[in-house]
Amino acid sequence: MPLLRKPSEVGKPRSPVRPAGSAGLRGASKGGADARKAPSPLPPAAQPGAGSSGNAAPDDYAVPVREVVRPANQLVLTEAELEEEIGRALTAGNPSAPANLVRYSFRDRGYRSEPIIDQQLQHLLLPGCLMHRDSDEAARERQRRDSAALAARSRRLTAQSRRGTQAAGHDGKRPSEAGGGRGVRLSELGAGPSATVLHGEASGLLPPGEAEHEGRLRNQFNFADRAAQTGHQAPRERSTMTEPPPTATASGSCSRWEIFEAYVADQDRQRQTEELARQKAQVARRGAAQQQQQQPQLGGQQLPPAAAAQQQQQAGSRALVLARGSSQGGAGEGGLGLAGLPAPAAKLMERMVAQNLLKEVTMDFKYWDDPADAVRPEEGTLLPLWQFSAARAKRRAVTALAWSPRYADLFAVGYGSFDFLHPTTGLVAYFSLKNPGHPEYTFATPAGVMCLDFHPEHPSLLAVGCYDGRVCIFDVRAADGKPLYESTARGGKHADPVWQVCWQRTDSHELQLCSISTDGRVTLWTVSKNELSWQDLLELRSLRGRGERGGEGEGKEPAQGIAGGCCFDFNREQDYLFVVGAEDGSLYKCSTAYASEYLQAYHPGHRLPVYAVRWNGLHPRTFLSAGADWKVKLWDSLLPKPVLSFDLGAPVGDLAWAPFSSTVFAAVTDAGKVAVFDLAQNRGAAVCSQRVVRKARLTRLAFNARHPVLLVGDEAGGVHCLKLSPNLRSSFNQAAVDAADSKLARSETQKGAAKASEAVRLESVLELAGKCNAALQEEDWELM
Repeated sequence: MPLLRKPSEVGKPRSPVRPAGSAGLRGASKGGADARKAPSPLPPAAQPGAGSSGNAAPDDYAVPVREVVRPANQLVLTEAELEEEIGRALTAGNPSAPANLVRYSFRDRGYRSEPIIDQQLQHLLLPGCLMHRDSDEAARERQRRDSAALAARSRRLTAQSRRGTQAAGHDGKRPSEAGGGRGVRLSELGAGPSATVLHGEASGLLPPGEAEHEGRLRNQFNFADRAAQTGHQAPRERSTMTEPPPTATASGSCSRWEIFEAYVADQDRQRQTEELARQKAQVARRGAAQQQQQQPQLGGQQLPPAAAAQQQQQAGSRALVLARGSSQGGAGEGGLGLAGLPAPAAKLMERMVAQNLLKEVTMDFKYWDDPADAVRPEEGTLLPLWQFSAARAKRRAVTALAWSPRYADLFAVGYGSFDFLHPTTGLVAYFSLKNPGHPEYTFATPAGVMCLDFHPEHPSLLAVGCYDGRVCIFDVRAADGKPLYESTARGGKHADPVWQVCWQRTDSHELQLCSISTDGRVTLWTVSKNELSWQDLLELRSLRGRGERGGEGEGKEPAQGIAGGCCFDFNREQDYLFVVGAEDGSLYKCSTAYASEYLQAYHPGHRLPVYAVRWNGLHPRTFLSAGADWKVKLWDSLLPKPVLSFDLGAPVGDLAWAPFSSTVFAAVTDAGKVAVFDLAQNRGAAVCSQRVVRKARLTRLAFNARHPVLLVGDEAGGVHCLKLSPNLRSSFNQAAVDAADSKLARSETQKGAAKASEAVRLESVLELAGKCNAALQEEDWELM
């Protein structure tokens, strides 16, 4: 909008701008007050019809007319409603402020409520540089500007006076005459004490425009933003052009028979790949042909190439270790050591190297879970982990397996022969899961080893039963490998092979163990300081020749002959009770307090020799038996007849209860298979039946007390470590494992509760099986 002017000034030329000078400064200072006056208001509107026609242009000075436009949705209020006053209460609190603010206190180490909450709410924030003219800050700023203006003015006047003095000196005049007035000091004007200015110039110290800007003070320290420019590198762009990947859309349908044919084709391809890998391995390593024939299979099918290569690597590392030990000429296999290192350091180094070579197997041992268990909830698998063998155990069968009661990774293996026409010498080897390539310690025996057992409280003592009837006690800490105690012909040695030995728990300091042999004797051996004394607990007599089957359980009639004992096992809670399995298939419950009769005979037993009997460690009344008649039977010690019977299709060499559950047990057969049962899931068949070796019989089986793995021995001298899949250990009870381990600090209440919970699970199985057996006839019992 153009600047408005008075009507009297219209048409008059404007005055030119005066040059700056002393007189001009004074005129500007005088006219400053008039200049600050507000301009006159707009001129009144022109009179209608004065000097204007109908088509004349509108007057520029006409006052605009305001028209009030009321919205359609505006409320129509009366005068009383408009005059009514409505009060609004304003508070200092912020309605949007949080009421439950908490902060973390490092002193108290926890969250504490915040008592002080910021109630400030900014409605408008406008940064500026203006100050109120009546404030103290404005007064200080005004004084600073006046001082600065006076100081600058004094410097200029001082310089002019000096120039005037010098000019007067050349003309011969006094400085006072040349200056045109008397001198004054700046102290009189509010400046420094040493500055001097002319009196005539004192009234014009302030700059001409200072009076106009006097009321508008700016704070130079109040700024909104400050920045600095630095050098920037020039941006660079790099780009690459590639061809887009080819894409294709495929679709189709699949049926069940197509899936089946694809699986069959994949299995054929795996067989061909495995066959090629086996042929190459046989050509490269002819010396390991026997180990190649013993490669484990998975579920009746051969292992994939990765597992076969892994076992080849394991065999290669074992051969390397054996070759190194033989080249150094150590004292037997237990004297293996590295040059320049002590024996413990060399053993530790060897374990580290073995674990690095078999890192994948070690990870499977810790973390493997079969994903197929989620699809098949009622089935399980066994994962082959390690294979153990000793160079001195060639052409010998695994006749005994025993885990160390103290170290969960250490176990002992007994080697002998079940072929009585070709007896061999015996060997005992200690293996560790940390070093599967080589045994930790070995010692030989004159006759084949048939059984082993660690002492539960002294794990360095190992009882060994031999093929020639001797019972030996070894101390693994001794370096000579000779037995501490050994039975002789004069000292009560058995006349037939000793099939099983078992340490006894006693309250005295004497050590006792029991042994059983096919000569019909159950003998108690007592370890004294200088000798191994013996005492016959029971002489087995056969009851199979009686005409009345009902009298077999009482044992009061004369015996019909010697019954060769093949196995026995003691009750975990009542250590005086034990069950004996005879060579004729009979089963008897006996007591150490009665040497002339049986407590009970069980019928029908087995039709062929009984190879293993095992009491349940979590249920005191039940035990298992296995024999050469392909049967595994579950018994209640209070009942003369079996509760359940399982047919495995081949002679059963050994069986064992799982320490982590009262309903899980496993058995091995001469067909090379391992069968795992879980009575809580299936009471009629095995949850897992898997072939482990080819062309070899499985002889022994042992569960680990701390880990879900088991050991399986075969007649070729190999020991296989297998891990149970999640379905096979779904009923894993860690409390029951801890209760079975006497070295763990558990209260009697915790142990009793864990055992009671497992006993209830098995008791429910026994009750249901008893109801089913109540309807069986005598002919049906004969089939069992």
